[in-house]
Amino acid sequence: MNGLNMSRRIRRTPYTDRVEQAGVRGFSVVNHMLLPKALAQR
Repeated sequence: MNGLNMSRRIRRTPYTDRVEQAGVRGFSVVNHMLLPKALAQR
């Protein structure tokens, strides 16, 4: 997660590790939770 400063207030979802493996390009923070914005094209 380059460029995103994690804090105690931001939570990862149970799917965050898999989304990162799939090549997420960015995250949005909604209600203190990480949501993927865009995935890399294959």
